This record gives sequence, C-alpha cells and structure tokens, in this order.
Amino acid sequence: MDASSHISPIRFFFLVLVVALIPFGMNAQTAFIGMNQYAFQYQPSGAPTQVGLFFNSTDSRFEFRDLTGGAELSVNPISRISNFRGKLGVNAPSPVSSFQVIGNSRLGSAANYAEVDGSGNLRFYGTSRYIVPGNTYAFQALSSTIGLYFNQTLNQFEFINAGGTPALTLGAAGAGVGNLSLTGEILSGATAGQAKINAVSSTSGLQAAIRGRGVNDFTGGYLGVLGSSSFDGSGLSIGGDEIGVLGISAGTTSSATDNYGLYGYSDNVGVRGLNTGGNFAELGRSDFALFAMGPSRLVGTLTADAVEMTTVLVRNGLDPAPGVDGPLLVGTESGFRLSLFESAIQTANALGASTLEINPFGGNVNIGQGGGLVNIASTGAGNVAVATGGGNANVSNILYTDFASGRAGIRDITPEYTLTVRHPTGSLTRNGLAIVNEINNTTWHFYSFIDGDLGFFNSDSLKGLFDNVSGMYMSTSDLRLKNNIRSLGSVTERLLQLQPRQYAFRNDQEQHQYYGFVAQELEEVFPELVHQDGETGLRTVSYTELIPLSVAAIQEEHKLNQDQHAELDLLHTELSKALERIELLESAMTACCQASGAIPSAPREPNTGTTGLSEGTASIGQNIPNPSNASTEIPYFLPAGSGQAEIRVMDLNGRILQRWLVDGPGVSSVSLNHQGWASGIYLYGLFIDGRPVQTREMQLQ
Repeated sequence: MDASSHISPIRFFFLVLVVALIPFGMNAQTAFIGMNQYAFQYQPSGAPTQVGLFFNSTDSRFEFRDLTGGAELSVNPISRISNFRGKLGVNAPSPVSSFQVIGNSRLGSAANYAEVDGSGNLRFYGTSRYIVPGNTYAFQALSSTIGLYFNQTLNQFEFINAGGTPALTLGAAGAGVGNLSLTGEILSGATAGQAKINAVSSTSGLQAAIRGRGVNDFTGGYLGVLGSSSFDGSGLSIGGDEIGVLGISAGTTSSATDNYGLYGYSDNVGVRGLNTGGNFAELGRSDFALFAMGPSRLVGTLTADAVEMTTVLVRNGLDPAPGVDGPLLVGTESGFRLSLFESAIQTANALGASTLEINPFGGNVNIGQGGGLVNIASTGAGNVAVATGGGNANVSNILYTDFASGRAGIRDITPEYTLTVRHPTGSLTRNGLAIVNEINNTTWHFYSFIDGDLGFFNSDSLKGLFDNVSGMYMSTSDLRLKNNIRSLGSVTERLLQLQPRQYAFRNDQEQHQYYGFVAQELEEVFPELVHQDGETGLRTVSYTELIPLSVAAIQEEHKLNQDQHAELDLLHTELSKALERIELLESAMTACCQASGAIPSAPREPNTGTTGLSEGTASIGQNIPNPSNASTEIPYFLPAGSGQAEIRVMDLNGRILQRWLVDGPGVSSVSLNHQGWASGIYLYGLFIDGRPVQTREMQLQ
C-alpha cells in the first residue's frame, strides 16, 4: 500500500482545520463581481445578449441594460442618483405618458393636501389652496399673453388681452381696492362696436333695453321700455337741480325713435320716480308727458316742443349709504329695492339679503372689460356661481374656464387639462404653484423647470424634484447646503435590531398588505428616523435615510470579510508550508522504511498506470493530465461497503466549485471540464458520508 495515498494523522488534522476555517466569516448569499461587469446577463441560446444587470464602475452605478446596451434604469448608490428611461405608471400597466397615475394621488400633509382623483379632477382639502405669487400670471393661454395676471405693484388683478394690455382690472388693495376697470363694451343682445354699454331686444319681445348708437362714446343712446307708439310728451315740466338719469344724444335725424337722451315709450307712463314721502314724477302719461307729484326742480336747459327749459336733476337731499339710501331708489323700503349710488348698483331688502341677477337667461356679460378691479363676494359670506348655465368665464385672461370641456386654466386661456397652471421661467422669482399655511405663512411651491423636471420648494429653497424622464424623486443633497458632516460609525448592530413588518392599514377596505416598519418600534433604535407631526400627533418614517445606513453596514461587512480573508490567506500559507514539511518528512520516512524492508513499494495502478491510487481502501488519485488546459480526469477507488461517496473540487478558500456523487466498488474516474475557470491551484478530494478521506491539489491553466 502507498503510504502517500493515505492521510496521516497530522495531515488529516490540518486538512480538517482548513476545511473548517476557510468558510468562516463568509456570507454565502453575497455575490462579488468585478469592475464593469454583468451581475446577471440574459443568454437564451448561443452568445449572451446585452440584456442584464451591469455594474458600471466608471460611473459608480448599477444599470439594467436593454438589447442595445443602453441603461433603462440606473442607480448610483454613492451619489444617490437614479435615472429611469421610458414611461412610469402607477396602476397603469401601459402608461401613455412619462408619468401616469390611474386612481387618486395626493400632495401635501395628511390633513391638508391637493388631490387628483381617478377622473383627473383636482381638489384641495383642509387648509391647502391654489396660490399665485405677485406680478405673475395665475392663468395664461398657451403661446399667448392672454390670461389672468396679478399686478402686485399696482395691487390689482388684470385680465390681459392678446396685445399684452389689461382688458379688465380689479383693485385688490390700497386706495384702489374694489375699483373695476373694463376696456371695450358691455354687450347684451347687441352688435359689438356700437357703444360702451350696448343692450337691445326685439320690438316684438316688449322687453327693456339700453342701447347706445355711438362708437366708443356715450352719445346717441336711449333707455326705456319697448311698447306701442302711443306716447304724449306735451306739458313736460320738471324742476330740480340734480340728475337721476342722464342721456346724451348728438344725432341729426328727426325720427320719433332716435336722437333722444332719455326716451320713455308707453301707453300710459313711460318713466315714473317715487320718493319715500309719496312724491313722484311721471313721464309719458296718457294725459301728460311729464307729471310731478310733490316738490320738483328743473336745473339747466330743457327743450320740449321747441321751448327751452331747465334740465331735470333728481336729488333726494340725503347723504346716501349704499344699499340703504341713494339718489335713485326703485321699490319700497320694506321690501326689495334697487339702489344706485355713485359707482354702486345694489339690491337691498329690509328683511335680509337679496339676489341680484344679471342677464339670467343667457348671453354674454362683460364686467370691467376696459380694466380695473373686480371684487365678487369679497366681504361677508355667500356663494358665487359663474356661467352655470353654459359659456366660458375669462378673468383678465389669467383665470379662464372652458365650460364645454370642464377645464380651468391659470394664465392659460385654452387649458388642455382639468386644471392647467402655466407659469413663466424663474423659480427664484416665485413662479409656479404655491401652498401657504395662513397661520405661519409656511410656503411650499411647485415649479416646472426648463428641462421638464418638477421641483418642490419650501420658503424658496429647493427641497427635491421629480425627474421628467424616469419619474424618480431626488432629494436636494448639495454639499453647499450642509455642515457638520461626519462618518456614521458602526451601525450594523443597530440595523440588526430592526423589526421589518408586514401589515395593512385600518382604513383600507381591501386590507392590502404592505412591508415596512412600525414607527414606534423603529424609534427605539433610530429615533432620528421618526418624525411626529405637531398637529395630528402621527409619526412618519424617513425610509430614504435607511439607504446610507444600509450602505454603511455593507461597508462594515465588506471590511470585516477583507480582514478575515487576509487572516485565512495567511493561515493557508502557513498550512501549505506545514504540509510541504510533512510531505518531505513522510517521503524521507517512506524511503527509510522501504530501504529497511519495513513496507513494500507502492504498486502501479492497473487501470490508470499512475501511482497514488490504492485498491485496498477508499482513495483518490492524481488528476491526469496535471497541469491541465481544458479538461482532466480524476481517478478514484471505492471498496465494497463504502458509504455515500462524493468527489468535490474547491478553490483555495474552500468554496465548492464542482461535485459528483460516485458509486463503487472498484476503480473509476470523473471528468472535469474547466473551460472559463481562472488559472491557478485548486483542491479536490474524496468524501464519504460527508467526511474527507483524501485531498489533492491540481493546477489548471
């Protein structure tokens, strides 16, 4: 029997020690790859494709590559930058845009937020609201100056026209608060271009009408009720020095229905004025053209039937208050009435609030078209309905509603979405969409950058943005914004204390299962990752901060593995030297014993022609050829009654690279194809019932 084919007690001890120590401290689940290599690569057949997970060490990022080698998804764990190319959907398996959400989505806090529902409708809840900064558009038409503009310098809202000038302005603060200025005409059933206020109706409709026949002035107009031609204007005589109604005409024709500043047309009374004391004046009665009951006065010149007299001025002798008194009152004090006072037109009811309807049966109503401020329900309570029966609402070309499509635009006169906000360039000039807390003026605003990214600002400071290509959210992490930067230290032990959980939310009827942490449990280990809201008392978790903690733990583990590998390499070197000395000692002892006749010479292998394989006991022979370029044969012998036998090929770290289950009895061999393996020294051995019987070294080239 060949003494070299057996394991001496000393060699067996060292080999068992190597097998036991080599795997020590190694993570069997960790896969290591080199620089600029694939971790996974798709190979359906033949040569591998470029599809797979690639580690780009040049750019320090992981890349999910497509057939062309392009990165569809890349993650840079060092710079914490991620990029996604293509379309991203939430509940949208086939998104039609760069970012698509099917279902509800929210922005804001738990109680105060903006929500877009599954139908695309935008709503604001709690204290959230739509806020526009000063000196900018709230709404603007696409590729146009048309829109609603807030002029903070002049403290007024401006409806900007296509020429870039205000068509309607409404005072918001200061001396001009409430002032309304309109450029153009106020039209109701009339032809544009005739007068500032132009309202007419068909003579067959017997409806009230106000009409001006001039062009961009107040001349040639009439106010009255269209009726029959029975009108007697004889005996017109009204005294007074104040004007209740003023009509100016500058025509030259003598038509009975033209060239009158004030024209009343009725079978009996054309115009009647009544005061609270019972005094009244009537124009166009069946018996008199003008009939005055009570004191009356004519001031100035009045011409009736070619006779010059003073003009008519109506004055009640009071200092009126809007809605209470006025130079002209229509109705009774105890019921509904209309009050005209300076620039105010109001309805008043002694019993409470009353309703003022303007053109309730349709048609356009233009308010302040020439500029000025428009205040609608600016004080007190009440509801404001605009274009509820159809039609669009345009407020200074800044706030615009499209009734047909059910859309609204800010600085966008043709909104393409349910709510469209179009803002100019310049995040530092407070452009975009803002949400402000009215208690402490905490301000968040959203801004669309020129490159398409969506930014989030708090108090004009960029906090993060959504990438316009991948939809990835990226937090602001610039070195210029940070101080007190320091290393984390050891975090592995704290991370091992964390308790990942699976759970559902109580208000979820479907009880969908989520994975994460319970804030109170996480707070016991990492209190800095848990934040408690001062208003609701609820806790939130900063999951993003777990990423650098996990990276730090991986680095700790990697450093520990490196140190352990260095110790194992040193131990392996020392063991190799000890084995060499043992082999030299065994060779010397064998030669000495053979010379003295104590042991016979080793027989030659009958099947392989090599030494080192004994048929008397389980053994493994030297691989043939050795060194080997592509493949090699490993001979072995198993006697009858051997247990479960296995041949293993291992690297010098003890990792098993190839294994065979073999049967006996007798001499046989296994073939090892090592194409693609790295050149170097490898170990192989025979194991029975999991225990090593004999190991050898082979050299692969």
